[in-house]
Amino acid sequence: MSTTLPIHRLYPAERNKFKEHLKRLAPADRRLRFGSQISDARIDRYVDGLEWPWAITLVAMKDGLVRGAGECVIARHTWPPTAELAFSVEPAYQGQGIGSGLFERLLVVARNRGISRIHIVTTPDNTRMQRMATRYGMTLVRNVDIEGRLELTGPTPTSLSGEWVDASLSWMVDMLQRWRASA
Repeated sequence: MSTTLPIHRLYPAERNKFKEHLKRLAPADRRLRFGSQISDARIDRYVDGLEWPWAITLVAMKDGLVRGAGECVIARHTWPPTAELAFSVEPAYQGQGIGSGLFERLLVVARNRGISRIHIVTTPDNTRMQRMATRYGMTLVRNVDIEGRLELTGPTPTSLSGEWVDASLSWMVDMLQRWRASA
């Protein structure tokens, strides 16, 4: 499923847009994203604490605002390399393919960086995340929370060029939207 919202990589200079998105999430959605209730101050500390070369965040934008985000946080001291994925989509934008679009793109991002295994951790009641994870081939295991794992193969010329093309097209769509908004 594809989304009509452009997805692009978020850069450190745009971190406030990511904070604003997470703060717009209702308490129930924050709990689904973080596994527990989380305050605005904790969101600020979380985003400010991301190590940007090792935390790749893709965002779906509408009207200059982040409406959905997917993160790939690479574990720096593991071999073979692993990463954790996490997602959030604002309620008004759920069911429009944004989560799936972010998931697909992050799989390519992880693969292209030599990540051999990705995982997610979600609450037992986050059935949307569980359905999406199984749709992309993750194996789910129930402990206290639900953990999902997926083994990845290395990058290919197709995956590398696909990421580049996606990034370029998303940038062009974003620039066109900004131009239209300013006209």
